[in-house]
Amino acid sequence: MKFKKLLSLSAISLTTLTPLATLSCNLYEDIDGDTYIQLRDSEQKVLIIDDKITKINNSALIFKHQLEEFKSNNITDLPENLFHFNDIALKNLKTVTANSITSIGDNTFANLTGLVTVNAPKATKIGEGAFKNARKLTTLNLGVLTTINKESFSDTTSLKTLPQFAASITTLPQSVFDGCGIESFNNSNIIKVEKSAFYNSSIKTLTLKNVQEIGENALAASNLEKIEISPNAKLHPLVFGSKLKSMPSKMFDANGFLVYNETLYGFDLAKYKTANPNATEIVLPDNVKTISSKVFEKKNTGDFKTIKANHVTTVSANAFSSNSTIESIILPQAIKVETEAFAKISKLKVLTLNANCEFDITPFGKTSLPQGLFNQQGLLIVNSTLFSVKLDEAALTTDTLTLPDSITKIHSYAFGDKIKKITTLSANSVTYVAAKAFSGNKSITKATFAPNVQIDEHAYDSSALVKKTEKK
Repeated sequence: MKFKKLLSLSAISLTTLTPLATLSCNLYEDIDGDTYIQLRDSEQKVLIIDDKITKINNSALIFKHQLEEFKSNNITDLPENLFHFNDIALKNLKTVTANSITSIGDNTFANLTGLVTVNAPKATKIGEGAFKNARKLTTLNLGVLTTINKESFSDTTSLKTLPQFAASITTLPQSVFDGCGIESFNNSNIIKVEKSAFYNSSIKTLTLKNVQEIGENALAASNLEKIEISPNAKLHPLVFGSKLKSMPSKMFDANGFLVYNETLYGFDLAKYKTANPNATEIVLPDNVKTISSKVFEKKNTGDFKTIKANHVTTVSANAFSSNSTIESIILPQAIKVETEAFAKISKLKVLTLNANCEFDITPFGKTSLPQGLFNQQGLLIVNSTLFSVKLDEAALTTDTLTLPDSITKIHSYAFGDKIKKITTLSANSVTYVAAKAFSGNKSITKATFAPNVQIDEHAYDSSALVKKTEKK
């Protein structure tokens, strides 16, 4: 009986066994035709793939933590997780050579902290986070790049030289060189630099002569010394960052001001005090026309109580936000104040601006307005504009509020929901009522203005007032 079974097995045709001939198994690796299935040897340090292999399985190198070198001449694609398993990277891997791949996918070499060299001379497309956190990477032999993505080279702290970029690359994506070791970058094809592109990098000189737009934190790099960009480029108000430690220290002048294209982007209090030991106030340089966002926020001004600037024309959003020491801001030429530029300045008592200054919707914010700017009547007035009303309604003897003749404009959110007893507003000199001026107010049902008053169509949104308002 046993003999018959053996004879039956021997009768199987060679044609039936042919498919099995493509599967190669040994103590070290599994190969199926042109596909590399798995490396078996966990102690192997060098893996050189046979030239007949053009594909490799996603899990081929799982748990091969001793591997230091990987080389393939004909594999055309490296799977995203080839060098990782459940976010555990092959951290001993030092060299990768893949001579036939044309693109490097998302996160392919991410977190390979031992990686030193990548040779992929035909690769022209780089995915998101492709080399992220490859901190020892020093050599990249790639083709002329036509595509790069967000965080492609972020945290490659040892990388000093980049591959060549094709002219088709016109945008540096978000965080593409965040934490990168490159010290210079010169590219006349770039027209847009996105958020945090060079954040915390080692960049020292940057030349982008045709750039049109640079995003938030894009140049927040402490080693940055020199930039050459188009004079018409639009820079984000926080292009150099908002924290002093991340700003380019060598771009500050001797008095502690970081000024670029007539805009003040940073202030170094310690440097200012060292250069001006007897100063009692902060005086901005004459070449400053714009104060950018967050320059004087919170405690950036130390013990100084006064800031003066004779030539500033624009105050950006949040420029003085939450400042806790300033009492006087003197900007006689300021003609534009953006949203929340003076929000939550608790001690502000004096604010001097140009008589023709225009204000965005909430220059003082909606809450925590500077109490020192309210007059005895409980009105916050700057120039001829009413910004807020704060009344002691318990002491009121009338339900009518009469505004002084000096007020010609009522700004957005001037009358809010905190006014409960006033039912009638007399504002006979007011010629303009802004959008949402009475937003949230449910008590005022009648208002009179100047005969030539202009009332924004949204002035009475969410209020008790109707459009038919009396004119004097």
